[in-house]
Amino acid sequence: MVEEKRKLGDEEFYRRKWRKKALQISIIAIVILGIASFFLVKSLNASRAYKIGVQLMEEEQYEDAISSFDKALEIRPNFPEASAKKGQVLLVLQRYDEAQEALLVANPEKLNNKKLASDMLNLLGIVSLRQQEYSAAVDEFEKAIALQPSASSYLGLAEALVKQEKDLDKAIEYVDDAIELRPDPSLYTRLYNMKGQAYLISGNNESANEAFLESLSYNDNYIMSYYFLGISYEQTGNIAKAKGAFSKAIELNPDYDEAFDALKALDVAYPDVLPEAVR
Repeated sequence: MVEEKRKLGDEEFYRRKWRKKALQISIIAIVILGIASFFLVKSLNASRAYKIGVQLMEEEQYEDAISSFDKALEIRPNFPEASAKKGQVLLVLQRYDEAQEALLVANPEKLNNKKLASDMLNLLGIVSLRQQEYSAAVDEFEKAIALQPSASSYLGLAEALVKQEKDLDKAIEYVDDAIELRPDPSLYTRLYNMKGQAYLISGNNESANEAFLESLSYNDNYIMSYYFLGISYEQTGNIAKAKGAFSKAIELNPDYDEAFDALKALDVAYPDVLPEAVR
């Protein structure tokens, strides 16, 4: 009898012990599940705010888009996609210092996602271009290309060199590098325009004209190509076509003062020459 009681006592002891352990495990599991659920909800809320921001951005409701990206970043501070989109919107709004701050806070050079890092560095390069900080722009574009080459980054490099009027052969090479990547057709207009500017500055008017006309073949309403084409024709003495190019630029944008002043000067110097269509 004593032996049987002891066995029963031992069994009851172990049953209680395992019940207690099972209860502890259940409590831990519930706590872990609760924490996981909390962070999951936070992540979903951040993603939802981000997606709303992207939609608002596409609808050109930029201020509301920024608010949505800010909400996403408030919920999830380490959200580089939201930082990238916020920087992009601020760039569109020409709020360059804020755009730069939004992009740098994500530390793009430390990101594992090379495409996203490259895109953010490219945006930083564009910000530097718009701020006329050309050396900084070159540095950002080169880092972007090292991660993942893109037509936009090559175009940015070319523009930085053209703006400084140096290494123009290299600028032309960068445009060709961009074209080899077969970018979206919408980019070809700007690429050939930039190539034309490089040729124009270097004094190769024939190649410049070809590049500007190629640019216009992709977008017949691209004002800058008409303007620079007018300058090139004027330099080579083709006043009729120069007037035609400046006139077309003004037709497309009546407030384009540079084209208006250039045409006015030609009208004063060559009053009897009539404008000739350039295309």
